[in-house]
Amino acid sequence: MDKLKKAKSKSPLTIARKKFLKNKPAMIATVVLGLIAIISFLAPLLAPYDPNLQNLVLIKGEMSAEHWLGTDSGGRDILSRLLYAGRVSLLFGFFTSIGLMTIGVLIGMISGYYGGWVDTVLMRFTE
Repeated sequence: MDKLKKAKSKSPLTIARKKFLKNKPAMIATVVLGLIAIISFLAPLLAPYDPNLQNLVLIKGEMSAEHWLGTDSGGRDILSRLLYAGRVSLLFGFFTSIGLMTIGVLIGMISGYYGGWVDTVLMRFTE
């Protein structure tokens, strides 16, 4: 019999990675989210002003060389506040995801272990 070539099998991770890398919108979203995360976590180094520092002289100030996005009704620099707000939003989203994933895994484990009517009730609850 002729020599048979052994077919290389690809792992699901390899297949998923290749599909992801070919998906331009997903790649763009990943890069943008990565940049937002980096900029937000470097906020203490990048923010030109303290985000809570009020300057009543600059109330509702327009954009200028000193305040790129202007100031709010409290005279606080909007750019600095946005940089710091990104940190809070990303951390809140991350920890919320972790918490909900933990709850979901716990419900799934209970449902899988007991099965039957417990599974039915828990699955209807999660829907």
